[in-house]
Amino acid sequence: MRDRESAAFLAELLSVPVREMFKGLGIDPAEVAVTYVPRDPDKVLVAGHDQASLLAEAMAESLGGDCRRLIDRSRGATEQKKLTAEERSINVRRVFSLSRRVGENELEDKAVLLIDDLVTTGATAAACVSVLAGAGARVFCAAVAFTPIKTEKTE
Repeated sequence: MRDRESAAFLAELLSVPVREMFKGLGIDPAEVAVTYVPRDPDKVLVAGHDQASLLAEAMAESLGGDCRRLIDRSRGATEQKKLTAEERSINVRRVFSLSRRVGENELEDKAVLLIDDLVTTGATAAACVSVLAGAGARVFCAAVAFTPIKTEKTE
């Protein structure tokens, strides 16, 4: 998802169930603050982009609302790929914080849609939900893909 066209395409697909969800809850999608799980800053420097950010921007446009970076991510976390679910949860616990750009009580009772590009164990999304909920937001999550957790085969 290196380009905005791909992000727009995926966001348009994802916006269908998201709109339905908000409609069922009586929430105007245009009033929802769209944000994203920020990528490790070092990886953004190497890749030149943050795919969740691109997707969130396209999602906000599709919903008729705004996309804002509400979460900051610090450096120093171990790469998640080779960690177990429990190790992932511990690894990301202190990595995410509320953005300095967010005013006091700004998110109180505000509906926030958190976009993640890929969910494996949910540890990263859960850490971000905790940050946003701690600021008083009602958090909803959406992801383009998920990787099922592999379980050992029993014989």
